[in-house]
Amino acid sequence: MASASFIGAAPGSVPFLTFFSPGRLWAVHLSFAAASNNTYVAGSIAQLYARILAGANVIGIIELALSAAAQQANGDADPAFPGFPVPGGTVLSADVNNGVTVTGVLQRASGVVWYSIP
Repeated sequence: MASASFIGAAPGSVPFLTFFSPGRLWAVHLSFAAASNNTYVAGSIAQLYARILAGANVIGIIELALSAAAQQANGDADPAFPGFPVPGGTVLSADVNNGVTVTGVLQRASGVVWYSIP
């Protein structure tokens, strides 16, 4: 069993593990936090997300929303898998809000996966 992680990822895509041979996923932890400052436009709603992808497949996702200045939101997800098979060549990546930044809002995601290569 081994782990791979990313820490403090800002909006964008972050590849963090490539399965060079077939393997298995055992568990995933994803956390996502957002905070607005006084430059955030009150009255608008920022809908934000972070997710972990295995190729094109979503294996963990968190959605948050902020609607005023000086707000904070956070969440975490802990999916567990019974040895989910992963084909060789699959890239695990973090997608934080599809790279979309929001003026006055800080977004950061972190995650870890536990995997094995049989």
